[in-house]
Amino acid sequence: MYARYHFGWSELTALTDGRFRYIKAPREELYDLKRDPHERENILTPGAPAPRSGFAGAPTPRSAAGQYDRTRQALRGALDRLIAGRTIQAPGEIGSDARERLQALGYVGAQTDVSTAPGETLPDPKDKRDILETYRAAVDRAGDRKWRDAIALLQQILRDDPGMADVWSQLAAFAVRVERYDLATDAYKHFIELKPSDPGGYLGAAATLFKQQKLKEAREHADFAAQVAAERDSRSRVIAHELLAKIALARHDAEDARREAQLAHEADPKLPLPALVEARLLYDQGKYADALRPFEEALADQRKAGSAPLADLHYLAGDTYGRLERYADAEAQFAAELRDFPQNIRARAGLAMLYQATGRADTAARVIDDMVRITPTPEAFALAARLWTMFGDRQQADAIRAEARRAFAEPPRGGTRAARH
Repeated sequence: MYARYHFGWSELTALTDGRFRYIKAPREELYDLKRDPHERENILTPGAPAPRSGFAGAPTPRSAAGQYDRTRQALRGALDRLIAGRTIQAPGEIGSDARERLQALGYVGAQTDVSTAPGETLPDPKDKRDILETYRAAVDRAGDRKWRDAIALLQQILRDDPGMADVWSQLAAFAVRVERYDLATDAYKHFIELKPSDPGGYLGAAATLFKQQKLKEAREHADFAAQVAAERDSRSRVIAHELLAKIALARHDAEDARREAQLAHEADPKLPLPALVEARLLYDQGKYADALRPFEEALADQRKAGSAPLADLHYLAGDTYGRLERYADAEAQFAAELRDFPQNIRARAGLAMLYQATGRADTAARVIDDMVRITPTPEAFALAARLWTMFGDRQQADAIRAEARRAFAEPPRGGTRAARH
């Protein structure tokens, strides 16, 4: 099913008896495992050699073809009986009101999803090997943090086959890593048009728009994610309301932030988001001593409930402790945030400043090195350069900026088509 759900190609089903393996696909396959254990030769292919053993007598090519066809029919019939009545699960339908809202957001083509029509003809995965190899190469490049190469390879795939929803999602994720938020937002919108019933696309778009401070659009997409996830995906609903609470805080809308935090808490009672929002409202006003109590309440509730960690809770509590000169508590909270969210560069910066302020310059330097090693994004390099400038080491700051220019330079103009895109 992987090929169907992730690439929009045909699924593959197979049945094996004592000698033969039959694979049901748009172009059927049959392998003689006794003669060809590695399945290198599909004996249903015209011109395939006759079997050398296993049949009475020495068959003619015509009788061999007949034997193969009987074997194919027998195995296919048995396979069809095994899977009879099992349907491919279709995604939930989007209601008419939701479709109107999608169209209002510009998703005029948002009508497609994984097709499940009986008798449909989907591409055979055998014919898509080059695409799969290009996709694997893109993932390998990303594993080596060669994000721009990975992006170019995915764009190459999508130019030829723009209907591959998961490739759009992967492209968006890679684009976020190099802070190409315009590209990421566009990729998420393509994903949404292909999979309008998947809340992940709306959440990805909302988070990316939030990073760009496009708060109105971010709120619309996060709200839509909550609606789409309401009946079928409780975890996505929680994430959507948590994101809506963050957006409301950024909009300085305390009432809406409290409402969204409560909705998230109702969806997941273990989540101490209401206390975190109360703490944030005070923290954002610079009332650090007053914010400490709800921060500690949220931390205690999280420990007691054993809930999934809330992003930024430990970081904000640590920053509050630091501002109140409770450095040991601040260090513990920064470390806890990085244990749960190792890519949180603000927590790592807070830890570096704490070490520098308390006379542990060598430890601070190691923390900055970890920042750009673990989270090698333009934002992380820029923050590391600012920290070195604050610490009075302009040489290190310049070295970090030079490394960032090398790592994130745009590909030269006039290269391959993939590179230009």
